[in-house]
Parts: sequence; structure tokens; C-alpha cells
Amino acid sequence: FWIEVCLYLFWGTTAASGTFVEWQYGCSFLGIWFLSQFITCVSVKIPERITAVLFFSGLFMMYLLWLGTIPFNGAPDEGMRYLIPEYIYHHAALPVGTDPEIRNATWGTSYGFTPTICYLLSAIFMKIGSICGLAEEYLYLAARLASVVYSMGAAVIVRKIGNILFEREFSWIFTVIAMMIPQYMFISGYVNCDSFAMFGTALLIWQVLRGKEKAFPVSSCIGIGAGIAVCLLSYYNTYGVILAVCVYCVVVVLRSDQESKSKLKKLAVSIGVVTATAAILAGWWFVRNYMLYDGDFLGLHASSSSMEAFATESLRPSIRISPAEQGMSLWQMMTQTRWWRTTLESLIGVFGMMKIWMPSWIYIAYFSVIVICLAGNLLPGKSKIKDGLPIAMMLAAVATTGISLYYSWCKDFQPQGRYILPVLIPLGMFMTLGYQKIAARAAEKHQTQIVTGMLMLTMTGAFAAFLSANAGY
Repeated sequence: FWIEVCLYLFWGTTAASGTFVEWQYGCSFLGIWFLSQFITCVSVKIPERITAVLFFSGLFMMYLLWLGTIPFNGAPDEGMRYLIPEYIYHHAALPVGTDPEIRNATWGTSYGFTPTICYLLSAIFMKIGSICGLAEEYLYLAARLASVVYSMGAAVIVRKIGNILFEREFSWIFTVIAMMIPQYMFISGYVNCDSFAMFGTALLIWQVLRGKEKAFPVSSCIGIGAGIAVCLLSYYNTYGVILAVCVYCVVVVLRSDQESKSKLKKLAVSIGVVTATAAILAGWWFVRNYMLYDGDFLGLHASSSSMEAFATESLRPSIRISPAEQGMSLWQMMTQTRWWRTTLESLIGVFGMMKIWMPSWIYIAYFSVIVICLAGNLLPGKSKIKDGLPIAMMLAAVATTGISLYYSWCKDFQPQGRYILPVLIPLGMFMTLGYQKIAARAAEKHQTQIVTGMLMLTMTGAFAAFLSANAGY
């Protein structure tokens, strides 16, 4: 009861402020209603199916709320990325990176050099929107639905991961932490490939955990290969996760109780199936790049050449100097710039073109909760999560952050939290493990309040973040 009272008071205060338009009232009210009922269901242990329907309905309304609130090109690179689904919508074909129709006049390059498969769904929604009478200038809203779909898919899979790792109540905490961080809700509302990358990351980790439970049968190896393919076709920030889970799978197989010959045979077959699946599903893109851009299968050199030829002078690669080219060491960049602070704060949530910041108390509250939960892992007590999975998830988080750090140092200094979004699943896992140990110290009769309190706190932070973004726009 008090959870619902607090949420409705929160909504009523927002409504009274006069900052919402009509559809925002509807989405926010439904989102709050669904999520408040979800928390109630968790607290009184209503059947799982009803609880899940309420949560995912509320989450969907919140993603839609972001989708309609962000103005066109009011998020990083959206205007440049939108050219890809727009091209597919008009021509029913994938663009070539050098096509002037998708080239950004300022940067002199396009996102056609990088994988464009994730924009196919945007183009399909644009076509459906056009058939339903949506005006050309509003088709970007239809294109954004693809990000909502990818994020909802990721949320469903993250929930499945949680069911493998945790008991019911703590599984929900894990899901809410990973899927309702303000920055992730923000990227779920505009045209980008980050939501697709999170979907691929969740799919890969889920398939690995399922495979481990069944000793990696062929079906699981195909699933792992599919997860790797989605990651390869999304964004480079998922490559660290691919590395970490592949090493983890090899170690699990080699440490099994089978005989040495059986282990090696199992490992060889599994690697072959995973590699073949990933190659079939994703290899065509890199072969296409190899043929289009004179052997440049990643398209990086071709993109740089395009920038050198067509970008405004100050943005050409020969003019722009990276921190490494300035003689700054990696350590100096980490300690003498705001890279860490900007990256971590924007992992929690910075909106618009990295210009709409939340009030400082929201960041302090989020970081305080994160630190407390992570510190809980230091408490004595056994964890059900073993077999090196925590080490693998830590490696995934470190590798993902390292890739972003290295890119900022060598290529383009861009400390942005969206570049390390795949760490949300490892972070959610460690936070939930720590919180579980903290909760174990409380009396049995207080367990429900402890669980619902964390859910309430996380969701309140998500709503507060939205209000900050909405006021900034």
C-alpha cells in the first residue's frame, strides 16, 4: 500500500508541475501503475507469470516515454545513424559506406562502414508507419521502436539469466538494476546500435549459462554462436564480453570430469560449432566489407579515408590529434583528465548531446548504492555462483572498459558511459550478490521489506532521472 501511495504522490507532483504533455501523462501513469503492482506482487509472492507481465508492461511504457520525449537528433549521433534506416526504407537495400546519401557533411563519413543489420528492423517499422499514415517527418518515431524492441528483448533475457543465478526475489533485483539504469532507458528511446549490442550481450551470456548447465550440447553451442554473431554485428564494445565468455567456456570444459581425450574432443566440436554458427550469421558482413573496401574487412580504414576527404577541416584525422599523439601516456589520461568521472556518471545517466546532467544528489545516491552493494561481497558467506563465473564477468567488465579507454587514448577522446554499457550485466550480478549477503544479515521477517526497498529505490531513481531529462529538453 505505501509503495503505491509513494509512487502516485510522485506522479501527482510531476503532473502538477505542468511539464508533461498529454501522452506523457498516460505513459507515466501506466508505467507507475504497472511497476507499483509489480513490486506488490514480488512482496506477496504472486505467481511468476503475473509478476513478469506487470514488470515488462511497466518497463515497456517507460521505454515508450523516453522514445516520445527525446526530440529528433536530441541524442548522440541519432541524426547520422537515422540516415541508415531511412536509406533502407527508401531503397530496400543496405547502403555502401561511401554513398553520399548517408554521409554526414560535418564528419565526412557514415555509419554504413559499420554493421547496419540492426537498422533493418527500424526500416520495417518505418514502412509500417508509412502504411498506417504516419507523416514523413515523424517516421523517426517508428524507427526508434526498434531500440525499444531490442531493449525489451534484452530485458526478457536478463530475467532468464537472473533465474539461473538467483532466487526469485533477488532475480528481480538483478533485472531491475541492469535494465532500469537511467542511461540504458535513455538509449532505449532513440535510433542507435547500443540497445542491439546489449541484446547481443545478454543473449550470449544466457546461452553460455544454459550451455554450462547441460555440458554444452550442440544446441547450446549454436546459441552461443548466434550470440557472438549478434555482438559482432552490433558494436565493438561487445568484443570484450565475447573474449571473456569464450575463455570461460574453454576453462569450464577443460575442468570437467571427463577423460582428457573426451575433453579435447568435446572442446574441438564445440569450438567448431560455435565458430561455424558465428561465421554463417555474421561473416557475410565482413566479407562484404572486404570486397567493397579493398580488403578492409572492418571498414575502419575506409571510414578514415572518407573523413580525410570529406570532413570539415578541423575534424579530419590528419588534423585531430589523439591524447596518445599529443604525448600523453594512458596513465596521464586516466589521472589528469575527467575520463573516469565523465564515463561513470554518463553510465548512470547523461542525456541529450551529453549536455543534460541530472542533479548531483542523484549521482551520489546511485554511486552510494553501488558501492554499498559491491562492498557486500566482502562479507563472509558462500555464494551459489561458482565455477569461475564471477572472474569471467569481472574480465568482461574490465575488457569492455579497457576497449573504451584505449579508443579514447589512441583514436578519439570520448568518455561516454554508453560505450561501456555491456558492463551493466556483470555490475548487476555483483551488486545483487553483495545485496544478497547484506540481506542475509537481517531478520527473516524483514526480508520482504529489504527486497521491495531496493526495487522501490531503483525505480524511483529511474523516474527522477526521466524528470531531469524532460526538464532539460
